[in-house]
Amino acid sequence: MKLSIVAAATASLSALTLASPAPKSQPSAAMNTFNISAKSGTDAWRKPPSTNDFNAPTFVPAGVKSTGPLAKFKSVSVSFSFTPKVLYDQAGVILAMRPAGSGSAKDSAPPKWVKSGVELFNGTPCMGTVATDNWSDWSLAPVPDEAIFLPEGAPGSKQGFTRVSVEKGGDDAKAPTLWVYLVTDEGVKKPLREITWVFDPAIGDWEVDVAAYVARPQPAPDALAVSFKDFDAQWSE
Repeated sequence: MKLSIVAAATASLSALTLASPAPKSQPSAAMNTFNISAKSGTDAWRKPPSTNDFNAPTFVPAGVKSTGPLAKFKSVSVSFSFTPKVLYDQAGVILAMRPAGSGSAKDSAPPKWVKSGVELFNGTPCMGTVATDNWSDWSLAPVPDEAIFLPEGAPGSKQGFTRVSVEKGGDDAKAPTLWVYLVTDEGVKKPLREITWVFDPAIGDWEVDVAAYVARPQPAPDALAVSFKDFDAQWSE
């Protein structure tokens, strides 16, 4: 990896039975803003020997193209705001990759996927990215301002939105990679991670679905609610 990233390879999750994706949440009146809620026991995580969870609620605003050939994918980005309270509370953007023509296979976990956003770990909100080829690996990096994740009204609280962008890029046009960025309020992209296997030509024709997502893997009495805005997906012609 080209960046110094705090990496964690374990998550103490029980091996849950694979569930079908949860119902998608409904948007608010303004179509560029929407909310997603996730009950406990929701996640996207694959770990030996048998954990294969992919039941996190997702949503894509109407009018946004969210599915297409992987080769034509350019980028997906979204802004989100929430207060994580329970270990592994998370929200952000997710890309699910399947062989072209999979059809009804979309009711089950995709063979490959990537998610990135903010996740609570050791009591601290972190920029978290999980890349799943055969199994999931997980990387963490500091958030730029932890105060925006404090409960509203708490000392030092500064409510705000975090923006994540996942983009096709790299130095070699013949061998592109997937880059994950934190996007500042000024529009500056801060690289979090490069994932090299996504566009491997050896895998053949694949499709990708992109969406905003929320997950609360650990037990909790209530759901995790997250506000989103400015979801954007770009594709080449």
